Amino acid sequence: MGQTAPEKPADEKAGAAVQLQSQEGFKVVQAQAGDTYAALATRYLNDPGQANLVAEFNDNRELGPGRDVIIPLKALSFGGITPEGYQVVPVLAYTDFSSGESDPTTVAASDFEQQMQFIKDQGFTVVTLNQLMDFLNMKASLPAKSVAITMDGGRGVYDVAFPVLKKFGYPATLFLRTDRVGAKGGLTWDQVREMNKQGLDVECGGMTDRDLEKYQRGESFDAYFKAVENEVARSKALIKQKLGLDCKYLAYPGRGGTNALVIEVLKREGFQGAFTMERGGNPFFINTYRVGRTAIPGTYRLADFERNVTVFKNEAKR
Repeated sequence: MGQTAPEKPADEKAGAAVQLQSQEGFKVVQAQAGDTYAALATRYLNDPGQANLVAEFNDNRELGPGRDVIIPLKALSFGGITPEGYQVVPVLAYTDFSSGESDPTTVAASDFEQQMQFIKDQGFTVVTLNQLMDFLNMKASLPAKSVAITMDGGRGVYDVAFPVLKKFGYPATLFLRTDRVGAKGGLTWDQVREMNKQGLDVECGGMTDRDLEKYQRGESFDAYFKAVENEVARSKALIKQKLGLDCKYLAYPGRGGTNALVIEVLKREGFQGAFTMERGGNPFFINTYRVGRTAIPGTYRLADFERNVTVFKNEAKR
């Protein structure tokens, strides 16, 4: 006579996944009706943003009642390193948006929605800058196809981009250049505050469009140093005053350049990272004060956009 199989433990909550066993670094659970990878990631990792990691670890199998699911409880591949190469994370940079025609610095609403739909259809995970920094600092893994979305712009962010981002449920960051707030074509503090309360991350974009890496003609070192401090400290203080936010990240204004002195000023002012306008994806070993952003102009078609969301650097082909 065969042995009776041991009963599987009942979960405390009806409809929640049943935990079968646990090993160091993993849990094995049994999915219940209605479970999704996002629900499992929330339940066991306290982070719905880890849904794609859980799905990838389970070969993206379709969930159903009774299916065993492995939950990795810690990062399994810091830096996204494989024998063939390593993961890179593109950070998209949008200047502004329009409900009508596009131009080199303005993306039309229809194009932006098409790009966001492409991200969804191709299985990308849109990550926050905090998640990106944890990846770059080797504190956490990211899903293999991860991308971050940032914006620098004016009124089009409020009128065009933010409604689309909410529709898709994507996190994004606005790097706010404070001298543009309240100016013609710019955002107002009330609009920025409203978007932030609905989940938009707001970080520092400097006071003006000055290139921080360069001296101006005839400028002394002392004047240059004070100008850099002014751009960084005053913009951060104004965002704190108007919105009650402590900015952790800065997008270098102007052409997005920096140097060692600027980075030291940022560190002194409490910034944890900063972003250039260097194109291409970001590997785990990049300097977190020189993280690249890839500009997405309004002249891009979908094929152009696709070429700029590369997520893996294949060293085996070199």
